[in-house]
Amino acid sequence: HLKVFIALVPLGYLAYFIKVDVFSLLMMIPFPEIQQVVILHDEVGKDVIANANVFGLLIVIRLLFFCALIAYREPLSNRFVGFHLYFKLYCIGLFFFVFFSGFKSGAFRTAELFWVTECLLLPMFVVLFNPRWFGTLMIIILCLFMMVITYILSDFLRPFNFNFDL
Repeated sequence: HLKVFIALVPLGYLAYFIKVDVFSLLMMIPFPEIQQVVILHDEVGKDVIANANVFGLLIVIRLLFFCALIAYREPLSNRFVGFHLYFKLYCIGLFFFVFFSGFKSGAFRTAELFWVTECLLLPMFVVLFNPRWFGTLMIIILCLFMMVITYILSDFLRPFNFNFDL
């Protein structure tokens, strides 16, 4: 069943390239409460500074990590019990980010819910390196690089002015 989840990522990019309009698909749901939530999320998404760029540097790093997970899935699944579950959730997160890329707030929120498993998958790579300290150092450098991209180099966070004048 793992191949079905791996196939979700190319399907998400296929939907992105044929320009599937997710907002219209969600508005076809015949429940007015869901339609109202979709409209509210679309309004919030217009206020977000960052765009859901499916070819951004952070997404390319996540796709490379995804490919590494595919390549080393056998030794990692033999060593760690929850690997398949975490990997499936990570695939779902990549799919939702790419599929909902036209619906910015939905893309970021749904993908981040599933990308939490990245915190569990990244340390699993330490066992693949022969000197464990080298694997640990590489994972720490990768995490610091991803943090710098997310919080310093991108426009993901809005500037916040502290005003303590009462």
